[in-house]
Amino acid sequence: MNISVEKFLIVCGFLLILFAIQFFLKFRSAAGASTKKEAAKIKLVSRLNLSSKDRVELLEIGDKSLLIVFSKNAQPNVFDLTSTLSLAEESSSL
Repeated sequence: MNISVEKFLIVCGFLLILFAIQFFLKFRSAAGASTKKEAAKIKLVSRLNLSSKDRVELLEIGDKSLLIVFSKNAQPNVFDLTSTLSLAEESSSL
């Protein structure tokens, strides 16, 4: 078996590069943990299938409530219910 010093150094250098990339990715994912906490504030409250092609979803993102209407072959429609709910509460207290 003929293993030269050059081949050994190439393999060791390649392994060192792989370990450096792994360390960098671990460090980067630890720094990005705060973005995962932000994403955890998104909560699916309810989903209602209107037909086989249409559905409505109610989401809570932080302190906002969003109603999203999905239709096949169309863009989703997004409605902010937070302002609507606060207006309804103000009118009922009058």
